[in-house]
Amino acid sequence: WLSLSMDGLLPFLIALPIAYWGDRIHRAAWTGGLALIQSAGYLILIIPHFTHPSTRVIEETTNMTHSSLYA
Repeated sequence: WLSLSMDGLLPFLIALPIAYWGDRIHRAAWTGGLALIQSAGYLILIIPHFTHPSTRVIEETTNMTHSSLYA
């Protein structure tokens, strides 16, 4: 729930330093630096996808009622 509540608040908190120091320090450098930090975070998030073998979450079933879901 913390990530869901921070979803709307975090961009606002990140935009505050850019808006405040944007006139003093190059604004494009701020935006580019934050984009690099964000892309590094996304790369960290996909590490488990590459390190763990793919597993099937849904078990095979012999129940013919749900057979159309797996076809």
